[in-house]
Amino acid sequence: MQSPYRYINILLNAVGKILLKGSDRISEGDLHDLRVNIKKINAHAKLIGKVRIMQHDKPDLKNTGRIFKKAGEIRELQLVIKYLVSKVSTSRNERLIAFIQNELNTSYDEFRLIRKKCHRSSLKEISVVRDSLKVVGEEEVFSFLYTELKKVEKIIKPKKVKGCDLHKLRKKLKVILYIYESSGNKPNGNEMYSQIKKATHLLGNWHDLIVQVVFLKHILKENHFKNSENEDLKKIIERIKRKRDSEFERVVSMLKGWKILLQEKVDHPGQLL
Repeated sequence: MQSPYRYINILLNAVGKILLKGSDRISEGDLHDLRVNIKKINAHAKLIGKVRIMQHDKPDLKNTGRIFKKAGEIRELQLVIKYLVSKVSTSRNERLIAFIQNELNTSYDEFRLIRKKCHRSSLKEISVVRDSLKVVGEEEVFSFLYTELKKVEKIIKPKKVKGCDLHKLRKKLKVILYIYESSGNKPNGNEMYSQIKKATHLLGNWHDLIVQVVFLKHILKENHFKNSENEDLKKIIERIKRKRDSEFERVVSMLKGWKILLQEKVDHPGQLL
């Protein structure tokens, strides 16, 4: 098993490079990488919090969380704009797209301010996570994965899985996925990792559509546009909701076959790593 310490050290350097870039040089790809890397770091902070040999609680990532939250708001706006540009007549929704673009520009300005204020303390927080992982070995990782997979089994056990269950599942699987990655157990040698990665992809698509619906309904409620434009917006929301419901069914269908594999892994924990 590879060292989680080295894994987080690579992420620390990657986050540092992005946060120290000039404000005009941070791209959409940079923000995506930043959010994913912070998610991976936070997963390992949770691992540390569960390891009994540690002398302290889960590391505090308060400032890192502030950066992550604002980067997430930017991504949500980008998702909505991408959908509107690719799926909806631009000429009929120019004011809507312009309105969201203005919101996006404001979020970018706020991100720059938060980054400037928090980037040094954020890197210190991540360093604490990295250094805490020096004492975490295969036994601790194995125990953590087994415990988390048992929780996943409990979430998907009911015959009828609800949306709130899928939200919990999405977050749990992301954490498990990132711990698998840091331990060096990649798809070619681990069926569980491969299945979890597929599940998180489907759950991610479903969640992105939920985000778009929530944001557009909020805009509709604030009544920024003419009646005819609001009617068009209602149609857009209904279209996204149908796609969201379709993705929900895809996830539920996948989970039916997934229960058997998960039960097998939990019953034979030696196969986890």
